Amino acid sequence: MRNLSRLFAIGMIVLLLLGTVPCALRADEDPADTTEADEAAEDEGEEEDTDAATLEISPESGPVGTKVYVTLENFEADQTVEVYFSDITDPVKTWPTDGDGYLHTGFRVPEYPTGRFRVLVNDGTNNMFVYFNLEPQIEAGATSGYVGDEVEVTGYGFTDDEDVTIYLDDVEMGTSVTNASGTFTATCTIPPSSHGRHTIKAEDDADAFDTVDFVTRQSVSIEPQEGTPSTEVTFIGSGFNSDTDVSISFGDEEVDVVHTERDGSFIAVMLVPGGASGEYEVKADDGEARDYAHFTLVSAASLSASSDTVGALITVSGTGFLPTCETVVTYDASQVASTRTDSAGSFSVTFSAPRSLHGEHEVIVSDGVNAKTMPFTMESSAPACPLLLGPLDGSTSGKQIYFDWEDVTDKSGLLYMFQIATDAGFTEPILTENALLSSEFLLAEDHPLERTGKDAAYFWRVKAVDFAGNESTWSTPRSFQVGFVFEMPRWALYSLIGIGVLLALFLGGWFLRSAFGHRSIEDDVPDDEFSMDDGF
Repeated sequence: MRNLSRLFAIGMIVLLLLGTVPCALRADEDPADTTEADEAAEDEGEEEDTDAATLEISPESGPVGTKVYVTLENFEADQTVEVYFSDITDPVKTWPTDGDGYLHTGFRVPEYPTGRFRVLVNDGTNNMFVYFNLEPQIEAGATSGYVGDEVEVTGYGFTDDEDVTIYLDDVEMGTSVTNASGTFTATCTIPPSSHGRHTIKAEDDADAFDTVDFVTRQSVSIEPQEGTPSTEVTFIGSGFNSDTDVSISFGDEEVDVVHTERDGSFIAVMLVPGGASGEYEVKADDGEARDYAHFTLVSAASLSASSDTVGALITVSGTGFLPTCETVVTYDASQVASTRTDSAGSFSVTFSAPRSLHGEHEVIVSDGVNAKTMPFTMESSAPACPLLLGPLDGSTSGKQIYFDWEDVTDKSGLLYMFQIATDAGFTEPILTENALLSSEFLLAEDHPLERTGKDAAYFWRVKAVDFAGNESTWSTPRSFQVGFVFEMPRWALYSLIGIGVLLALFLGGWFLRSAFGHRSIEDDVPDDEFSMDDGF
């Protein structure tokens, strides 16, 4: 037994020795042969690597909505492949490979907050992924606009549940808060900014941000937009060039020059120049940026009066009428004045208020194209009631009767109405005078009143009526009778006056002669003829 064990050990040693001989021989072979073998082995390995499944995406980063292209090679042939984004349980794309296990497809990045996310593919055999970097992005509802415009800014791929601030350059113009997907929407108002390109920036509190360009355009506005010459208007501009002069023109006439602020804004307060009515362009121009507003110039007229009475001086003035044009003024449709406008369409004319009834009257001024209507209110104050003077109440008169009453004054001027009736109620006046200009009336012999009986009488009264149609009350009637009264004819009266004058002259002459004659006799008698000694 011991011998058998030894034989077995010897045999194993021999076998081992025999095994080293080929190795030694291969080590002594030509090195070139060894290199070719190694290269063949490497090529075989490469062929095995080429057959491995691969996954590529392009691009590898971008915002929400980016179209990501997925390329697969060496996947299972004719096998449905599912593409997933992040931890979404449902695939974002499902598509089969071709007969060579190749697939080229794509998907759009869904709404997710900013970060690094897996793009995973699975065909049931191969399960691979690569990373996609999701970046924040904003969109503006407008790429250009005016100061004061509202612009909606929407952001995607920002940090979830974070406050977001939106700026135009460095000026804050809105805020919002992102949702769980990093999305937000904000309505922002464009702040004052100069003409040209600016940057809208949205940034959350975790420093995720994005920007877009925005172009500010120039604009102007004017208030009010309608008025007459000399109306004060406010002209506001924005979006012009910074710190520069702006020329302001009304029509073809430059009316002002203003300087813009750093943000390209300006405010000008000015008076509208004269001109014919119509629409005018109001232009602001800084040499590069310009804009227009429109102002409607309307004609206007005004009326002023020295008083509200007949004869008052009424002045009508107007602006915005046709330049150098004949303009006519009417009072209750009757022409009362005319004039010609100046080169700016302005005029002024004065006339006296005509006799017209108290109350409102229509004054119209017209150039044939433009017409303005103005009211004039005539006074409505009644004059005082006349006070009767004679004949006295209950007196008796002859055929010729002189009626008299106190004067009444009125700023509008007046006349008198006079009536005689046979009853105190004047139910049927037998004489009416409607337009007596003086405070008296003579009932002449050619219009005699019949004589009244003992118990009968006539009655008379007077009232004042001004030229504006305002009437006083009637005076308290007075009665009088017409009977026999000796009335000397005028020729007899004048004859008696002549006789009286002659008689006065005769008596005056006689008296003078008597006086002068007596003085002469005394002068002729000597003084001694008259002596106390003669017995006197």
